[in-house]
Amino acid sequence: MMLIAPARAQILNLDGPAAPAPGTSVLAAELIERFTRSADRLDPDAWQNDPDRRALESAKRELRLAGATLAERGNGAGTDGSHLVLAAMTIDRRLEEIDELLTGSNDRALLLALAHDLEELRLNWSRGGEITPAQLDRDLRYAFAQLALLGDRPRPDSAGWILPESLETPSDLDAILARLGEAGVDGETLALLEDDLDRLELMREWPGFVREAQVRSRLIAEAADVLSHIPVWMSEGARNRLVQDFAGAVRSENPEARDAALELIAAQGRVIALLTEMGEGRQGDRLRSRFTAAIADRSTSDTDSLMATQLAVRTLDVSESLSNLQRDDAMLRQLRPTWRRLVPLVRDAMVNARDAAINLIVDPAGVTNPGVLSAIAAQQRLREDFAVIERFSVRFAPGDSPMDKANTAIADRLLAIGQDMNDNDALLEPSLRLMRDLDAELDLWEEIENLREPVSRVIGQRRDDLALRLSNLQNQWLAGWGTPGGLGAGEGVAEDLKVVRDVMLAMADVSAFTDLAALESWPGYEMDQQVRRLITRELTAQIDALAGETIRGPSEISRQRTAAGLVSLRGTFGAALLTGRLARLGESEGLAPTNPIGELGLGPPARDSWMAPHRDALADISWYAAELSRVLVGDPDESEQRTQEVHAHLRWRALRTLEAIERESSN
Repeated sequence: MMLIAPARAQILNLDGPAAPAPGTSVLAAELIERFTRSADRLDPDAWQNDPDRRALESAKRELRLAGATLAERGNGAGTDGSHLVLAAMTIDRRLEEIDELLTGSNDRALLLALAHDLEELRLNWSRGGEITPAQLDRDLRYAFAQLALLGDRPRPDSAGWILPESLETPSDLDAILARLGEAGVDGETLALLEDDLDRLELMREWPGFVREAQVRSRLIAEAADVLSHIPVWMSEGARNRLVQDFAGAVRSENPEARDAALELIAAQGRVIALLTEMGEGRQGDRLRSRFTAAIADRSTSDTDSLMATQLAVRTLDVSESLSNLQRDDAMLRQLRPTWRRLVPLVRDAMVNARDAAINLIVDPAGVTNPGVLSAIAAQQRLREDFAVIERFSVRFAPGDSPMDKANTAIADRLLAIGQDMNDNDALLEPSLRLMRDLDAELDLWEEIENLREPVSRVIGQRRDDLALRLSNLQNQWLAGWGTPGGLGAGEGVAEDLKVVRDVMLAMADVSAFTDLAALESWPGYEMDQQVRRLITRELTAQIDALAGETIRGPSEISRQRTAAGLVSLRGTFGAALLTGRLARLGESEGLAPTNPIGELGLGPPARDSWMAPHRDALADISWYAAELSRVLVGDPDESEQRTQEVHAHLRWRALRTLEAIERESSN
């Protein structure tokens, strides 16, 4: 269930240590031997007089041979085969559970079908062609969808790493499609679409295909709805092109191309709606005219156009929000000068950004054009500045808080900053940067508050010392921002705040490492107890030292030592921290323990998955964490190059993945 491109590992590894050479995996060899030895003990032919037992033996044997083939092919491909080794690891870990499902079944036909399907897949895998992650997804779903029916029926709305709300099937699909004929869709396309919808209806009844059916139904409904509501200002050429593109998507036999075409129409529909909402006016008329011509004459690929159109939609959405700014009557008095200073900037920012958005649709290559991107970024920055002011108006309003006096002092300082930018245009950007700094530091404080409980579980009796450290830091921070004429919390205090947050974040990840039930039940990540002990070896001592240094502050020396300790912790124990981070993210997304074989049988989430971009890295980490535990048996002091390569690759891959997740979280 990994959504990645071929040769990804080599590409990603360009700035890191060399990955272990293909064909050298001790873990893969161990899996192959264990699967093969277990398969050899099963002899379906010995049960000719007992058809039920023969079917059971066949299914069990083919399951083991399939696992061995996956391990063998993955080992031969190196890091490009991590998804294959990971699948073999999942089957191996749950082999006893699968055997129990098979043994408890009274359906001979199902067992024979499973054995046949696995044998067919195994032979196809053995032929030597590339097995992409997408192909493996389809193969596993093809085989294990049947097996999933033997156990507890998995819930597709709660299992795995997919957001439940993305699985809702449009309730008005029939009504939307009924209007397509009036929109100009030809009879042949409508007939094909009806056949497709009938298949989707059947797919929704089968666990292995329910997700794909729901995703495809939603895409069809969204695209069809666009065709049903084309406004009068669209030219006939643009109308015909939308109908033509929809018909092409319905006829397409390539799932990726079909989905891209439908997504593009849906995105174009959002642009149409936003341009319609602009109403009459010179810019609105001009943008609608250019958009219509661009749709009618489009020559770029659906994929390139989709990327550009989605950015255009986000840009026009921001313009729409800026056009509906609230009045400053309800704003905190001290923030009104800043609000009023920014309001005159809105019109030019919107005009430039809207032009840039339509330029993207006219020429999708504009996604790399600095002029286009700068106009879009300027509008986005302005909208964020308004959001900052709105936040401050609530955060620093008078109330009954013990910090009320400090909040009032900060509000008065914000008043002075707003007056400065009104009196001197040269102070506009420096003043806004100061407010953005305050906003970012408020984010840090909110995160620290959310991390207190898990961190307390890690540091135990030192929780009171940490609470005192945070209280002192907060007092310094409030005093710095409330100082008349001041420029923020002060460099040392701001650095302290970020370092403390970073340390607490790492400790929360360590805390989450103790409860991995939901994460472990999903077959996209494997880490057994032996591996977990290995990657956390000596972690407690380093956490204790880091906690002590953090509590000891503030001082420049302590800050430097804490930062260095954190760098060492992340570099050395990245795999453990990443696993804890995934567990925490999973909890926030509602990830619940599930049957992994049922999850395999449900098929890939396809889209809308909260960790899809990192599945290739997680496959690497799962494999090489287990690999390290094996090679250390024969080389405990890590003197051999092979052991060093595995350990270096694991650390690098885990740290880079953790950093990638953090970048996404900050956006």
